[in-house]
Amino acid sequence: MLRHIKNNNKVCLVVLDHAGLSTNREDLEQLVSDNESLQKIIVDTLPFNNKVKIYERHKLLDEQQTLKAFECRNKKNKNQSNERLKCQDFD
Repeated sequence: MLRHIKNNNKVCLVVLDHAGLSTNREDLEQLVSDNESLQKIIVDTLPFNNKVKIYERHKLLDEQQTLKAFECRNKKNKNQSNERLKCQDFD
């Protein structure tokens, strides 16, 4: 995937759910920052909530609040079972 992004001029990356790309906000910011050809990221959440969200490169880099939508980590609750944090929907 990274090779494809680096070898093309304009790339639109499509992922299923926010966590399908990364749950680490800093890693995502670095990916977008390092790859100028990555122009858009489309997050398909149709199976979950009938929505598709389109993020543009400049908005991801300029508006830190936008990156928070990708913070969808699993956490352990007091019973030690995995509980998925809900991905936030930012407009």
